[in-house]
Amino acid sequence: MGSLERQGDTFLKQMKNGTEFIKVSCGKRRTSVKKRIFQVTENEMYLQYSPSSKEMKDLQVEIEDIQEVRAGRNTDRFRDMTKYRDDHSFSIIVNGETRILNLVAPNKDLANLWIKGLRLMMKKSERIDVRMKQAIWIKDMFMKADKNGNGTLDSKEVLKLVEEMNVKIDKDYAMEIFQRADVKRTRQNALDEDEFVTFYREITGRTEIQELFKSYAGVDDFLTPDEFQQFMHREQKRPEVDMAWCIKMIEKFEPKEELCQKKMMTIDGFQLFLLSEDGLILHPKNNAIYQDMTQPLSHYFISSSHNTYLLEDQLKGPSSTEAYISALRKGCRCVELDVWDGSDDEPVIYHGHTLTSKILLKDALEAICDYAFTTSDYPLILSFENHCSIEQQRRMAEIIESTIGDFLYRLTRPEDIHNLPSPEELKHKILVKGKKLPPFASAVQGGDVSDEDEAADMEDVDDEEVKKQLQESKDKKAKRKKGKKTIKLAKEFSDTVYLSSRHFKGVDEEMKTRKPFEMSSFTESKALDLAKKNGTAFAWYNSRFLSRMYPAGWRTNSSNYNPIPMWNVGAQIVALNFQTDGDEMDIYRGRFLENGNCGYVLKPDFMLKNAAKRDNTKRLNPILLRVVVISGQQLPKQTKDIDDPYVKVTMYGANITVEHKTDVVKKNGFNPMWKCKMEFDVQIPELSMVRFEVRDRDISSRDDFIAQYSLPVACMQEGYHHIPLLTEEGNDISSSTLFVHVAKVEKKMTASDVDYSKELL
Repeated sequence: MGSLERQGDTFLKQMKNGTEFIKVSCGKRRTSVKKRIFQVTENEMYLQYSPSSKEMKDLQVEIEDIQEVRAGRNTDRFRDMTKYRDDHSFSIIVNGETRILNLVAPNKDLANLWIKGLRLMMKKSERIDVRMKQAIWIKDMFMKADKNGNGTLDSKEVLKLVEEMNVKIDKDYAMEIFQRADVKRTRQNALDEDEFVTFYREITGRTEIQELFKSYAGVDDFLTPDEFQQFMHREQKRPEVDMAWCIKMIEKFEPKEELCQKKMMTIDGFQLFLLSEDGLILHPKNNAIYQDMTQPLSHYFISSSHNTYLLEDQLKGPSSTEAYISALRKGCRCVELDVWDGSDDEPVIYHGHTLTSKILLKDALEAICDYAFTTSDYPLILSFENHCSIEQQRRMAEIIESTIGDFLYRLTRPEDIHNLPSPEELKHKILVKGKKLPPFASAVQGGDVSDEDEAADMEDVDDEEVKKQLQESKDKKAKRKKGKKTIKLAKEFSDTVYLSSRHFKGVDEEMKTRKPFEMSSFTESKALDLAKKNGTAFAWYNSRFLSRMYPAGWRTNSSNYNPIPMWNVGAQIVALNFQTDGDEMDIYRGRFLENGNCGYVLKPDFMLKNAAKRDNTKRLNPILLRVVVISGQQLPKQTKDIDDPYVKVTMYGANITVEHKTDVVKKNGFNPMWKCKMEFDVQIPELSMVRFEVRDRDISSRDDFIAQYSLPVACMQEGYHHIPLLTEEGNDISSSTLFVHVAKVEKKMTASDVDYSKELL
């Protein structure tokens, strides 16, 4: 055992015994401080804490759901509580900004122990393979059902557990399996943990996988490397798979040691393989960066957020540095900063002319720099909306210089005048986007009014109090700016800017005069109008220059628009409200699963600069996408009743959306079987997205959302694959999957297809 493992064991022993912390809850309006005992559960899967109220049960957090353990008082509002020592404090960030536990330990040694111990547990959780995860999940279900802790489950407890597992099963049939599993007779009519595993595997028998396995294993009960290779070539369409790879997979997933040594794979090993990375619908090459990263920035779709500082709506919602951290952790490569004059000569960030809360620019930039390259090494763009006075613009420049330092990329290279650099050239660099003075400008000079003032419009605002205050604020602004068509821009801030904001004068004019480092921003309505009226020319423009799209001002609830029409014309920076979940954000997250989730996805060949003037339709490859939604596994339960699930599959293509649904399976959310065939005519696979959504049919009200998964059509593996299901927030749902078959049939383009494609591009 290495020193790290020994250290981990020491930490775990103390963490399982428990420690009393001060738990600081920083709410929107007030802060509560309570003492809580925290401990790691015996199975090392959960962190649980006990409230003082005896009526409340222990609360739990899954270790694999912990995103970060942050030392010190380094979350919003917690950092202001100076009465707590920084070296006694730490925060546990669960699934992004959705849950934060701020804790103060009795002393710095205990704080350090828990910080190191939790981080070691997180690393250990990342190394758990699919076989171990399944075993842990079954064991966890057993422990939860064993209420009295006697190590066994009687028939009543087992039947109740089956119902909680989201499946309705005939009682007599369940008892028959129960009796067969009860072989040890350690306690009358009760199953121990091993016997429960036997019971579980029998009621969860995957007949669809058994049939597939038998079709290649033949009369034997195992697959040889040759048979496994045939399966990978014929069904999974993976011709690159060789015999050595097949043997490696057998050794990795076959649970029976004696068969593993003989290079044989049983159905248990086969099922575990189909649940592994290679068995998922997303092609495994996308888990790493595989695209050419040496092309100009304009050749990439770039993951971008709008009003990044907001956690909720755009009228009264809180602003937070945690929102920046969360977006960066999700692979975002362009964040927005709306900067206004603050008190004590310190610029602040908030949604101007609204009641959103304010954060210091200094705090935001420090958080951004700390997490800028946590998920991706490729460049980060800071999109500034500058509303500050000359004095505070100079302070902005000081803060940028002191926090970003050597990460800041400046317009100093001669080649930047004629060409945009590549993501590879800009690794670990931060680019400031904003208004920029012309060369040789004096210390203070007038510039154009910003074309990116995205302060909330008043259309569709229902809150009369908010509407009134918005109007008063806007009236004051109009009075101040009466007769002014320019703003004053400090040279110090201008010098930090690399991507220069410029008003868009039309494609023809911009193609003649625009420089590569200049870019424009468009509201969603203006962008859609350009795409509809002159999509081909706009796509040609976007092959050379950067464009940023953002939501309309009336979206005060932070709703989002469909990003696909923007991508269809090659727009790179399509900014969405990351804090708002829904179909649009699902599609967005799915788009950037490609290329290792680095936040940069290379556009299709026909949208690149060197291809823009060619007949792009000759390079399109339309397909017929055939999907069979076969079955579901361990769907999360939504209501007290057992779910009636169905699957909705939506294809988002180039200017077309097609939707198909399976039938509803009654009273079975555990292992529903659909075997539903669907077909989609996909004109441009390179730009198309598919979304799988599982819902619970409710005849009395709106069907309940259960889970979803979205990905690009081009990234879908062919053959039999599992789809890992996600929550509305995009987080993994442990052990919940769909099992599908995918086939891509190439089509020959007809004359109408060619005309249709020309209209799009």
